[in-house]
Amino acid sequence: MPILRSGRDTTASDSARNTELELERMFSTVLDKLERTFLAATLPLVKNCLAEVIQVFEGIRVHYDFRTLFLTDREKIEQIKDQLNLMMAHLDILSVLIARTANRAESRETFI
Repeated sequence: MPILRSGRDTTASDSARNTELELERMFSTVLDKLERTFLAATLPLVKNCLAEVIQVFEGIRVHYDFRTLFLTDREKIEQIKDQLNLMMAHLDILSVLIARTANRAESRETFI
């Protein structure tokens, strides 16, 4: 049963707030992964690409108003979450590739 404060249903606003916090946490996680991947990258081209992605992503995050963006539209919310999860998975793969490239470069330097 919803809690009533000042004659209004707070269940819906609590749910919207929880959704807002969850999306903000996901955005923060993706941005953190982007920044860590950028720091791990050694190739200038990869660093430049990641710097651009970080800049665009931060711009999206700044202009993203979770309070007004379809927080009652569960389908839209799930779509946003799926896109953020997919981006995190791609960043995980990119991190592994960067680490392997760095290890190969170190191996070649040691061999020479």
